[in-house]
Amino acid sequence: MPQDCLTFRLATHDDYDEVVRMSEGVYGGLDYLPSHYHNFIDDPHRIVVVAEMDCEIVGLSSAFIVDGGEVYIEKALRVAESCRGLGLSRRLTDHVDRMVRAHFPAVHRKRKLIVDSGKVESLKKKGMEVLCHLPTTSFVDEPHTRDSLRACAIRTANNLPEFPTLPEIHRLHEDDLHSVLHPEVSRNLLTNELMSGRWDALNFCEENFLYLLNNGYSLFADDTKPFVESFSFGKSFRVPSGLQYFVDLHVSEEMYMKAHLLKHFVEMCKCDTQLPVYLTVSVSRGDMVGAVETFCSEVLSLRQFDLPHASVGVVVEGEL
Repeated sequence: MPQDCLTFRLATHDDYDEVVRMSEGVYGGLDYLPSHYHNFIDDPHRIVVVAEMDCEIVGLSSAFIVDGGEVYIEKALRVAESCRGLGLSRRLTDHVDRMVRAHFPAVHRKRKLIVDSGKVESLKKKGMEVLCHLPTTSFVDEPHTRDSLRACAIRTANNLPEFPTLPEIHRLHEDDLHSVLHPEVSRNLLTNELMSGRWDALNFCEENFLYLLNNGYSLFADDTKPFVESFSFGKSFRVPSGLQYFVDLHVSEEMYMKAHLLKHFVEMCKCDTQLPVYLTVSVSRGDMVGAVETFCSEVLSLRQFDLPHASVGVVVEGEL
C-alpha cells in the first residue's frame, strides 16, 4: 500500500457510526467495541486511532495505558475487509506506538493478547516474551430457556441443599481491597503477578483494581481471613447479537470456581433482556477449563457456545 494512501488521526465521537459499519461481523456478532467506543474516546488512559483512505475509515487500533503508566495494551485492532492483507494493520500499530511514545513518555513496554497461536513464535522472534495464558470458554443463555435458568438461579441463590459445601462469595468494594491485595493471593493464584479483566492482562496492584471497579466491573471474593483464597471480576455489556456477561476467574480449587460461577450466574440472570446472553469465562489456570465447562453445562444447564476466535489466549509483552 503506497505511503500516501493512508492518513492517521485520533478517533472522535463523531466517527462512531462509520467505525461500527467498518467493524461489522467482527467476532461473529460478539464485538465489544460498539458498547465501549464512547468510553474509550473519553478515557484519559486510552488513545484511539483511526486510519483513513480517501476520506473513509478503513482501520482502528487503540492503546490502553496500565500498570502505573509503564505499559500499554494494544486493543480493538480491526481493518476493513476490503483492505485486509495490504499491511495496514502493521502501519496502524506502528502509528499507535509513536503516539504512545509522544503522549505517554513513561510507557516502555507493550503488551497484547494473541488468539492466533501461529503468530506467537513470530512475535517471540521479534523480542516479545510470553507472560501467561488466558484460556476462555463460552456459553449462551437463549430467550426460550430463560425461565428455567432463572428458576435455577433462584434455587442456588437461596442456598438449597444442592451445593451445601461451597464457600460464601461476597461482592467487594473499594474499602475491602485490603483482603485481596496481599502478596500471597498473587503467589497462589496468578502467573507473573498478572490478573485479567475481560482479556486485559493487568499487574496485580491497587491502581488496576480501582480502575476496573470504577469502570463497571463487579469484584467478588471469598471471606477467608486474613486474605482471600479466590477472586473474580464480572461485567455485562451489549454486543451486536445480544448481551455478553464476562467473568474473569482467579481460583485454584474447584469449590471456589463453582461458588464464583454461581454468584455470577445469579447476576447474569438479573439482566433484563429478551436477547441472547453470552456467558464468557476466562480462567487463570488452564487445568480449570474442563471443570468450568462441566459445571456450566451439567449444573447450570447452559449450552456451550464456540467463540468465533481461538479460546486459548496468549499474553505477550516486549519493549516499546
